Amino acid sequence: MLDSIARKIALYLGENSEFGVKSDQSFVLSKSREFLRWASLSDLLPYQSYDSEYGIFVSNNSMGFVLEIGLFIGSDSKLENELSGLFKSILPPGTSIQFLLSALPKVDHLIDYWVCTQEDDCEMLSSIEKKRAQYFRNLSRNSVNKFTIRDFRGVVSVSVPITERSAMIKRKIADLKVQVVSVFETRSGQVRLFDPTDFINYLSDILNYDGSATSSNKEWNKLQELGQQIIDKDRRYSLSKDGIGIDDGEYHIRLLSVSRYPSTWSFGLMSNFIGDNFNDFLKIPCSFLIHLGVYIENNKFRRTGMLAKASRVESQAASPLGRWIPALKREAEEWTFVREQLEKNERLVRSHYQVLIIDRKERITSSEQLMLSLYRSNGWELSRDKFTVMSSLLSMLPLSWGEGISEDMSYMRRTRTTLSYEVVNLLPLQGDSKGTSRAGMLFASRHGQLFYWYPFDEKLGNTNYNVSVVGRSGAGKSVFMQELATSILRQGGRVYVLDVGRSFEKQARQLGGQFIEFGVQSKLCLNPFSTINDTSRENVEESLSVLKPIISMMVAPKSGTGDYEDSLIEKALLEVWRSKGKEAGIGDVAEWFLERGDEVCQKMGIMLFPYTRQGVYGRYFNGTANINFESKFVVTELEELKVKPDLQRVVVQILMLLITNTVILGNRQIESAIIFDEAWDLLKGKQGGEFIEKLARTLRKYRGALVVGTQNLDDFYSSPGAEAAFMNSDWLCCLKQKSESISLLRKTEKFKINDHQQKMLESITTKPGEYAEVMIMTSGHCSIGRLILDPFSMVLYSTKPEEYRRVMEYREQGISLTESIEYVAKEKYGHI
Repeated sequence: MLDSIARKIALYLGENSEFGVKSDQSFVLSKSREFLRWASLSDLLPYQSYDSEYGIFVSNNSMGFVLEIGLFIGSDSKLENELSGLFKSILPPGTSIQFLLSALPKVDHLIDYWVCTQEDDCEMLSSIEKKRAQYFRNLSRNSVNKFTIRDFRGVVSVSVPITERSAMIKRKIADLKVQVVSVFETRSGQVRLFDPTDFINYLSDILNYDGSATSSNKEWNKLQELGQQIIDKDRRYSLSKDGIGIDDGEYHIRLLSVSRYPSTWSFGLMSNFIGDNFNDFLKIPCSFLIHLGVYIENNKFRRTGMLAKASRVESQAASPLGRWIPALKREAEEWTFVREQLEKNERLVRSHYQVLIIDRKERITSSEQLMLSLYRSNGWELSRDKFTVMSSLLSMLPLSWGEGISEDMSYMRRTRTTLSYEVVNLLPLQGDSKGTSRAGMLFASRHGQLFYWYPFDEKLGNTNYNVSVVGRSGAGKSVFMQELATSILRQGGRVYVLDVGRSFEKQARQLGGQFIEFGVQSKLCLNPFSTINDTSRENVEESLSVLKPIISMMVAPKSGTGDYEDSLIEKALLEVWRSKGKEAGIGDVAEWFLERGDEVCQKMGIMLFPYTRQGVYGRYFNGTANINFESKFVVTELEELKVKPDLQRVVVQILMLLITNTVILGNRQIESAIIFDEAWDLLKGKQGGEFIEKLARTLRKYRGALVVGTQNLDDFYSSPGAEAAFMNSDWLCCLKQKSESISLLRKTEKFKINDHQQKMLESITTKPGEYAEVMIMTSGHCSIGRLILDPFSMVLYSTKPEEYRRVMEYREQGISLTESIEYVAKEKYGHI
């Protein structure tokens, strides 16, 4: 109906439904080409000045304002109704509004913000950042397998034609600006009004396109016309039917307009035009812009005439003639729809939809064909603007429609008149998430948008910082968790890893961290009493409450304890602490039980015997704890304890308690994370769930996070502790999954996914040597990111023995660690 109704209106108004100038002898093209031989594009730009008092741009024949908004992700009826208010009531007749979505490789500011480590903090962390930053800058200039790094931006401009520049007119436009801003502030989350410097640099990035990641950095000169400050002095353009060549033709611009719309469409589907989510062959490999210009009609007679036309057709369809002509009935239904919408105060608007692509001359044709295919796969048809190239380019620039370009385009039959509600469905304002405000891990979306993810970011209002990570073997889970650890360290945080299998050993040694091996013959003491922060009653109570389920596990590792036993354990801990304080040990708790005549107490004391001074594990849990967590990065290896699973589980939980005590004693402003992989096997036992729940609550108060990794989602339901870790995580990071895990996730209440998200999750993949995809989920938000590592980081995180051996061979020659990794990266990947 979208296209057929528009054609009905166009035919009634005498508009040609086929857009564009068809003549091969285009007067406009020839004159434009001749003009650019001796003049600059600057001479065609209408921008004159900026009124700082009212925040308004002044052009030759109009005034207006420009704002940048946060792009939308998806849609709903409420959002569409709010946006339709712009056209139905807020914008007065005669006003033009333009929507411009730009996808350019200007990502330097995102990369620069991500680089946060000081050279003095850690040489290796600084090297990681520098190598990664350069790698992403190269990706922004050169697409790999049609994948390009870029930044999507949404810019809205409103312009009003003027005959005078009085203060009263400026106040009206300023009042209109407040109303427009309020529409987008409510739903897009971020609105930034352009000042002259913003405006100049935004247009400069487009019109002086050079393919680089660096944005223009021009300063506004109040004494010079705005339009003369945008185009570089030495910039030249060449025009032809093939588009616009920039300078020597290294880059080429082509402009496309819509020749056919689909029969049905919605605003949410506009996300399809930043690239296909599932088909790599329909990814857009070049820079592009999408523009929709809308002019609010002010001719009341058109509305009256169309209502009369609708009435006539409806009458004909209801007459005996309608029984013999079925097409008349269908036409009446369409005109009835038009009448109903006009009676609901829908307005008539003129609009034009355009696409601009920029690529190297040798690639522009293939990029154009891909863009045409992308639209065709969605039921649209685009055609190249061959003979109105310059006017098409100018019509896409912000504030240009207020200069009468919309009238020129209407005269050339390049606009179409339709109902105001329809243009909401065509707004090019769908994009990708830009992630958290804190620059932790650096990802690229499937469409190339760089974004950050950091679990400690509070922008989304999460109740905790805990993370559950799921990824089948070979999906890149271990690398993901190593990169997360690196990101927390880069932000000045602390990371404590409980490792089984030495996945983190190499990273700890190379980042100058502390590597602790805990084996059966280890002389380490883990007595939790000696590390309790006794500076406040609250700290003591928190530590003892976390210790309680550990004692329960020692007492009844298989069957678990009941309510009566739990109350006894709580009483024993409090009395032993009051009696001996930090001098207490697990043996003292056992003695407390044995001193009671109660049969239950006697049994509990006997069960604790292995952990007393006389027991086989006594040396680990009595005396002063001698394990040191002073380093910002501590990895404790527990693989040797696999042969004693009961001891291993106790040690894991006590280590987590000791780390928590260290966090409590430390600076609350410093973020801390406890990371352990393949955790489900370490959290078996009835007491695991209670322990994790209490630990999670305590860590939250001190800006701490629990990061738990496993291969399958159902592993989280294999033990109470693992399930508690999952249920207490506000973040879920899913790498490539088995279909059974995805089906299980659909059934859980914790992270609800819809059909589209399930399809997205099923499509997640890993390409070794290129990227690992991960779906990051939290309440109400879901994004897929590609973790892309530079060769330097791939060697750093690699667990392959041959790569580690080569690094150590260079180290033995006296070469620094950073240089050794660089040499191995060059050997393996050819570059760093």
